[in-house]
Amino acid sequence: MPILLLFVIFILIIFPSCFLFWYNSSENYNETGMVVDDMIIFHEFMNENILLRQMPYVLGRAREFENLAIYSEEENPLIKGYKHYKDLMCKHKIETVHPANKKAICIYYYYLDRENLAINDYQKDLEKVLSLSDLFIENIYNMCIECTRIHPIHKEIKNFGYPCIKTVFEFSENLHQQISHVQNNLNPFLQLPYFNNNKINLLRRYNNKIFSNKPTCFLEFLKLDKESRNKILSKEFTNEQIDDINKAIEAIPTYDLNIEVFTEGFEDVLVNDEISIKITVIRNNLKEGQEVGLTHSLGFTELYNEKISLALLINNKTIMDTAVETVKERITEHTFNYRFPEPKKFEITCDLISLDYKGINISKDFEVNVCKTSEKRKQHLQEIEKRQVKKIEPSYFQQLLNSVVPLAADDDEEEEEEEDDKNEDKDKKKKNKDKENNKENDENKDENKDENKDEKKEDEEEENKNEDDKKDEENNDEHEKQD
Repeated sequence: MPILLLFVIFILIIFPSCFLFWYNSSENYNETGMVVDDMIIFHEFMNENILLRQMPYVLGRAREFENLAIYSEEENPLIKGYKHYKDLMCKHKIETVHPANKKAICIYYYYLDRENLAINDYQKDLEKVLSLSDLFIENIYNMCIECTRIHPIHKEIKNFGYPCIKTVFEFSENLHQQISHVQNNLNPFLQLPYFNNNKINLLRRYNNKIFSNKPTCFLEFLKLDKESRNKILSKEFTNEQIDDINKAIEAIPTYDLNIEVFTEGFEDVLVNDEISIKITVIRNNLKEGQEVGLTHSLGFTELYNEKISLALLINNKTIMDTAVETVKERITEHTFNYRFPEPKKFEITCDLISLDYKGINISKDFEVNVCKTSEKRKQHLQEIEKRQVKKIEPSYFQQLLNSVVPLAADDDEEEEEEEDDKNEDKDKKKKNKDKENNKENDENKDENKDENKDEKKEDEEEENKNEDDKKDEENNDEHEKQD
């Protein structure tokens, strides 16, 4: 009895409750494993003019961070930290932010500034926050690019544009290399070991061109040969430190772009042709046959692969297409397909943005001349028609074969027709015989019926006679008695 009772409790209460809990929890997540409500929050705060300093606030508002524990001794440090960074965030009311989300937002800002937040288990909470960051960035990118593509058709949908997408990728760089959004701490040299703002200012005295604030200065430093680079570094770093810096530089990639525009089968490009734009990305500091390892980072706690973003822009504004590729080998290729709606010369820019390293982004301009019609295309089509194989006329022997084969085929057809006629005649005869047999059977049945009737009549007559005879005998007997 107790076992049966436990079984009933399990079937009627425990199992349905577990299933209901699983169903409700699974409905709250999308296919990437992120809470569905996060996309509503991100869509609210993201816009075309989003700033880099506002991104930690956007990611920190995710619902996943509401489970972060807050102890009583952490309240004052969190309140001070939140007030300190509030001016950098998106406009909002403090009362609307969950206390655990405030903690996550502060962790983002303190991490990027390379400072420790005075809370319990800071490292544990930091690992949880950083472990979800790449997932959030990927989903924000997908949301922005899809809305941007649909906006020209449905104007009511929010337009994010390429500036917003570029800000998302730049924040990914800062997050992976622990570089702050503040201008003084935005120097890409900070992703190298032993570098800080003081060292950079000292090195700027010796070589102002390399250590300037230009966007390309870090890329120029990476492309220097080892001897000239060591001469600059030896003025502020020891030999051991220089070796560590060179090893880090070997891990940081530099890229080159090769662009090929073509229409399959034709040399020129016409309106509404499906044009292929093949982008070849070459990772310079990697030999053929070698594979790319995990990304170098000084402070990011998660392991991740090297990724780049490729974007095609018309007049450096309108997005043609974008793609995110994982770099695994020396050469990475991606082909965009596009149709130009009008005949003119289009100026296109290909932007390569690293999602992992700061200061190595490159871009390349190229032109596509789209024509309305083309004489070369007409000539090419005529040449294709000429090259087509003509039908070979049959030889005399083949003509004889063709004439004989139909005759043989006719004879076979006649024989088949005769056989069919014979079979039809046989079937008709069989049918007629069956009909005759049926008629005879019917006649016999009728005769048997008549005979049976006659016999019945005779029997009835005999019975009547016998009855009459009996009556006469009875009458005679009565008369005799009377007499």
